[in-house]
Amino acid sequence: MKNSYQMPTPTEIRRRCQEIRSGWTHSEQIVRSQPQMLSIWLPGQRRWASITNDMVMIDVLHPLTRSS
Repeated sequence: MKNSYQMPTPTEIRRRCQEIRSGWTHSEQIVRSQPQMLSIWLPGQRRWASITNDMVMIDVLHPLTRSS
C-alpha cells in the first residue's frame, strides 16, 4: 500500500512555522527562542554528548572505566 502522506515543501514548512509563532505570547517567544539542549549517551564512546540546534558537544572527561 502506497503512503498517501505528501511531504511539505520548505516554503510550506516556513509558512506553517510562522503561523504557529504568530500565536505565541511575547514571553513564550522569548522562552522558545532560547537554544534547547539535549543530552544523549554515546555507547560506542561511553560518553555523553550535548546537542543543540547548531552544535554537538562531546563530554571531555575520560570515559568511565569498566569494573569487573
